[in-house]
Amino acid sequence: MKFNKTNAPLSRDLIQTTESRLGKKLPKELLQAYSDTSIEIQYPNKYGFLDTDKITGSIASIIPFDKLPMHYSIFFEDHQIQDLLPFARDDGGNLIVISLNEAASEFGSIYFYDTEFRTLNKIALSISNFIQKITPSPASELDPKDIEELIKKLSRAQT
Repeated sequence: MKFNKTNAPLSRDLIQTTESRLGKKLPKELLQAYSDTSIEIQYPNKYGFLDTDKITGSIASIIPFDKLPMHYSIFFEDHQIQDLLPFARDDGGNLIVISLNEAASEFGSIYFYDTEFRTLNKIALSISNFIQKITPSPASELDPKDIEELIKKLSRAQT
């Protein structure tokens, strides 16, 4: 799966329109990832969390660039969390989000958001760091029971 499904760099107009609809500036690395037509993420895949490599997740889909404002609005309405932009999903419907909080040192950091337990776990310091962490994974490693166990571990870690 690709960040950029159009095989053309993002236009300046599309970037400006998207940032205007969001009311936020987008991290340069995120714009680069969506503009780069060569970034391809194999599925199935896995990545480790920042604080431990024992807990892993998987990306099932990348949200198209022109749909980011809609997903930002829905995420805020559903979860009442500002400054986090969903850009990818896992197989369970959980979200991979990027911080848009320019006032904090977290701007551009990547998080896993568990939509059921409403927990947030840091994955990477930047989008490039996150992309580097993603590795191909045999389908057998992504057993749904493992994903359920991951969610339980993350929810216990937050309480």
